[in-house]
Amino acid sequence: NINPGLYNCWMSLGSIYIVKNRYPEALGCYDKALSLKSDDPELWDRMSTCYKKLSKFDKADECDEHYKRLTEDKT
Repeated sequence: NINPGLYNCWMSLGSIYIVKNRYPEALGCYDKALSLKSDDPELWDRMSTCYKKLSKFDKADECDEHYKRLTEDKT
């Protein structure tokens, strides 16, 4: 069983780092969140944002693809 509170903590901490423009740290948090739950489109969207800010566009594109797949499944 996954502790949803732990996932939410990593997501929240990542958001704090984004606000502070600390994208590598945000990605570290999102990687921890990803290890707990990989089917949240919001997670992939936030990771894409970080990679774009770091000019890692190939990684951002990968995240965007995950995001699209997950959001298409829900429609």
